[in-house]
Amino acid sequence: MSQLRVAFLSAADVEVWSRCETGDTRRKACRNELRALFASGASEPGLLWWAREDGAVLARCLWVREPAGLSAGLLELPWRGAWRGVLRRLLERMLPALERRGHGRLEIGAEALRGAGRSVASLGAELLLHGFAEAPPRAEVRPRRLRTVTALRPGLPEGAELDGDDGGRWRMASPPDGQALAEGLGLLAGQGARWVGLEWPGRPESLELPRDGSWEVEASGIRRAWVRGKEAGGEA
Repeated sequence: MSQLRVAFLSAADVEVWSRCETGDTRRKACRNELRALFASGASEPGLLWWAREDGAVLARCLWVREPAGLSAGLLELPWRGAWRGVLRRLLERMLPALERRGHGRLEIGAEALRGAGRSVASLGAELLLHGFAEAPPRAEVRPRRLRTVTALRPGLPEGAELDGDDGGRWRMASPPDGQALAEGLGLLAGQGARWVGLEWPGRPESLELPRDGSWEVEASGIRRAWVRGKEAGGEA
């Protein structure tokens, strides 16, 4: 009789995790991403969880350390199958283990849901049953750089980080004014960012891009996320 097994990864499992990706290019990118996360201390094998049955991987969840707590970088479920049961088993095993390790705040954003499609709304209802609450909506805008931008000084704006080889993310506590946004985008561009995922409380219509035509909006919308534990501060 087959049995669903839920566990975090050992160092030896990382290669197997990467082989879940389709195609050599995506597998290589996954390995490189994990190496970078581990090298920076943003994650570790113990923050990668999966559910397996008869050797087949049914679900994967990758957690990344952020200033406020852990944020899901990936939540992959069998969306076309019995994903609710798999999710429940995953959460029942994973959440107490993370709490025992002192992780007092967890956040799952819709951007971490690979292939969820229309199941996002149903997922929210399931997460509520496990102590999550829907976070206040936040604007999400993704500007892409159109030409070379020279940074005025080294460093990154507060709340910003590089994401991969050519991108960056910048979470802001309030809607940015035009000057602060131009300076921050310049700093990120100076570190090689060709695109930036911006996020702040409010609506995306309030964004004022630099008027020199160096950036254009590639995508915008409202971010949905679910939070469990403390709303503010670091991990417990």
